[in-house]
Amino acid sequence: MIFAIVAALLTALAVAALLIPVLRRHRRAPARADYDLAVYRDQLRELESDRARGLVSGEEADAARTEIERRMLRAARAREAAQAVEAEEERAAGPRLWRRRAAALALGLCVPALAAGVYASFGTPGLPDRPFAERPQAAAESAGTALSEPVERLAARLAKDPDDLEGWLLLGRSYLVLQRFGDAADALRQAAALSGGDPEILSMLGEAIVWASGGTVVPEAVSTFERVLETRPDDAAARYHLALGLAQAGAVREAYEMWRALAADTPADAPWRADLEGLIRQAAEVLGIEPGTLPRAPAAVEAPAGPGEDDVAAAAEMTPEERTAMIRGMVEGLARRLEENPGDAEGWLRLARSYDVLGEPEKARDALRRATDAVPDDLAALRAFARALTGEAGPEAPPPEAAAVYARILALDPDDQPALWFTGLAAAERGDAATARSHWRRLLDLLAPDTPEHAAVRAALDSL
Repeated sequence: MIFAIVAALLTALAVAALLIPVLRRHRRAPARADYDLAVYRDQLRELESDRARGLVSGEEADAARTEIERRMLRAARAREAAQAVEAEEERAAGPRLWRRRAAALALGLCVPALAAGVYASFGTPGLPDRPFAERPQAAAESAGTALSEPVERLAARLAKDPDDLEGWLLLGRSYLVLQRFGDAADALRQAAALSGGDPEILSMLGEAIVWASGGTVVPEAVSTFERVLETRPDDAAARYHLALGLAQAGAVREAYEMWRALAADTPADAPWRADLEGLIRQAAEVLGIEPGTLPRAPAAVEAPAGPGEDDVAAAAEMTPEERTAMIRGMVEGLARRLEENPGDAEGWLRLARSYDVLGEPEKARDALRRATDAVPDDLAALRAFARALTGEAGPEAPPPEAAAVYARILALDPDDQPALWFTGLAAAERGDAATARSHWRRLLDLLAPDTPEHAAVRAALDSL
């Protein structure tokens, strides 16, 4: 019944919006003579003002006034003639106008009546509404139908080309959207292996494992999040889920302390802040203590200036050359800011990505070099710098600077697979077969048998 009332009101509003412009009397636009008269009146006022200020003499003002008044008289006669013609046209068009209005009114009333009849005959007005709680699931199913085919094509391509890191990342994210958490975890395991244990990918993998386990922080998720914290100790997702795992294992006190420590580092507008506070209160209730005042969230750090809505709108109207110039200006602004604050490793990484977009690999490598100088133990910066220096080296020995960077990575993470491979290549190149053999044997232990990578490392060992 409510649907019928709302539909009737909306239909009435739509019909009124269509009919009112047709039925009401249209006002004609002002005639040209009206505009001319307005202009001449302004000229007379300006003339009087100029005369009062002494800019024109009395004789000049009188002559100008006479000319303006003569033009005003001609414009007034033209307006009277136009009004007479309009009146005659309205008298002649009167009957036709009313017939058109009557036809529009009849059509406007017949359309909703016909629509109501068709719906009553073929529709299902008695069908119950879908419960609100089921609507997100229905939306996800609809999105899944649209995504399933391209996702399966991507999975088939990756089966033939398993070394595509970006492809596995895209597949994992797509499975997360489809809520196929087990498949997402499998894809992200491949991406994590290819990236050499990138902490951002590992954090995403850990969450996928938890979701695939129905919200339980299983041992694999625990070990994954612990790997994340080895290189990124402030990762919020890893800290959150490790504490959740402790709570699920019965160590509520430890979970409570970890969550409070995380709350102290979590901004007030973080999307997980409300859930975090709820878990802290639940843990306090289990422990029989008062949570007290939760740690105050730090003030949000002001983000680097970026393009606003006006900049985006302006960019849409630019030529490719102008758009590139605008982007370059933003990149140069970031570079100047980093010169003043060279300790911002994340900023240098953003600058390197920007230079890659602009097609300036030398500047990108220099920015990555600055990032590794700013934070020598930042594995993400070291890995990005090493990849930029190595390029598509593949089975060839890396350049000396890249070999040195990979050695630094191995000192921080002895199981980093690209570092083990390339430091082995560098050792073999300089004739140090013992070191190459040691690195590659360790790499073999980390690789799954019956994979192309395992076969390549085995062949390299045999060549020694």
